Amino acid sequence: MSSQLCEWFALCTRPADGVVSHPVLGWVPTCQRCADKLGLQLARSYDGILAPWVLIEEDTDPWVEVNGEPVDWTSSTFPRVPCPCGENGEVVEPGVLDGMNSPHGVQRCDACSTYDGDLDAALALARRVGGVARFYQSAEEAVR
Repeated sequence: MSSQLCEWFALCTRPADGVVSHPVLGWVPTCQRCADKLGLQLARSYDGILAPWVLIEEDTDPWVEVNGEPVDWTSSTFPRVPCPCGENGEVVEPGVLDGMNSPHGVQRCDACSTYDGDLDAALALARRVGGVARFYQSAEEAVR
């Protein structure tokens, strides 16, 4: 999100580090300094090809659904190949780490840096297995 400027204060010229929820304006691109000044929680923002319209809730991972059900990567039978970086064993899609933080979680492999972010990685994995990538956009969704 570094190409977008902070919009919390009109005179701030720093790059936005994420977004902050505003009661009237919705999600506002904000730098860490402005968020800290007001004691606001800076939400992590997805910074891949769909930015700035797509937000992934902090401390959550996207997942892939096939036939309407989340894929459990710990027991899936999809063919696996070595991760190109050589650091992360075998994966279903090169550059994508499956089963991260939960049996369903998906993250990009930071060592490979093949994808712009976790959502791009989940989209690639969904294409590979014929599924749909899903993610939480808010803490309220994550606890439903």
